[in-house]
Amino acid sequence: MMIDNAFVEQANRTNVTGFGGGPSCVRSEKLHLELTHELFTEGQKAYFNCGGERRVAWTINGDGTVTSETDRLMWIQAPWGTRWEGGSTFVGEPCQLTWVDAARLFGHGLLVGLSESDTIALSASQIGSTSASAGYSRGSCRIQFSGNEDWRLPTVAEWHTVIGLEWDKSQEIFPRWRSGERYWIATGRKEPGLERYPDFLLHLFGKERHPNAWLGETSRILDQNITAQNPVMFVRTV
Repeated sequence: MMIDNAFVEQANRTNVTGFGGGPSCVRSEKLHLELTHELFTEGQKAYFNCGGERRVAWTINGDGTVTSETDRLMWIQAPWGTRWEGGSTFVGEPCQLTWVDAARLFGHGLLVGLSESDTIALSASQIGSTSASAGYSRGSCRIQFSGNEDWRLPTVAEWHTVIGLEWDKSQEIFPRWRSGERYWIATGRKEPGLERYPDFLLHLFGKERHPNAWLGETSRILDQNITAQNPVMFVRTV
């Protein structure tokens, strides 16, 4: 059921929404960072299967967005529902949505199931199969921010690029992140299940019914029932 929230009402009414007005003129130098990603292995009970470490170059753009130069992805620095007040400052509380509402409003990618060993851990090939270029259906609502309107929910593959950021520096990139917070990902979990999806999603699933979708934390990807409520982040390809 759609929650009573001004941001959701605006999205339903106008098909366009944003993060508040923000300053009319942004004058801020870009800040470049190099961060280490620690990608844990399945044996360490993380929810993905890409062990190792890599260095990633980030640019803080000074307009409420950050760009992963390595992955060619731009992110809004805070969840939807907060209000941008300039720089990296966002105030207010994020909007909480069910996955069905988030997918309907902001789009969804391809499904990905459990690993071949029937565990929740995803292999590198499964993660890669969820990229937006492999298939993505736009939602009914456009996000306007920093002069762009092609923002969307991140897929599993895109969320995987922010997992394991060095904690002390990741707060500069995503200042509203808190350890353990979860954000919906635009990827449903492919498996037979118990619930009927809304009609607008049935073309994806055929006769399969399942109750879970993927979501992301700062250190892992996991799944949750689609009726749970979580905030959402936005990304775009650059």
